[in-house]
Amino acid sequence: MLNTPYNSVHELAQSLHIITQIDDNLTDQLIDDVLAKYPDKVKEYLYQGKKGVTGLFMGEIMRNSKGKLDAQTLTKRLTEKLINLKK
Repeated sequence: MLNTPYNSVHELAQSLHIITQIDDNLTDQLIDDVLAKYPDKVKEYLYQGKKGVTGLFMGEIMRNSKGKLDAQTLTKRLTEKLINLKK
């Protein structure tokens, strides 16, 4: 049996920073912040079809969230936001 200072699996997971969050408000705010920071890259995505810039956006957003956002949810929300910008 391991001797650990953690009382639960949840506490251990938190200490290892492996728990992700699904918070639509936080996700939307972080996406909006990054898209506002890189308007030229947004234009490249929207009007030149450069899909590779989504990696830049994802990296910035994950860094700003300290890696706590769920990547699948983030990808979906980012794509939706970019599509809505084109309308």
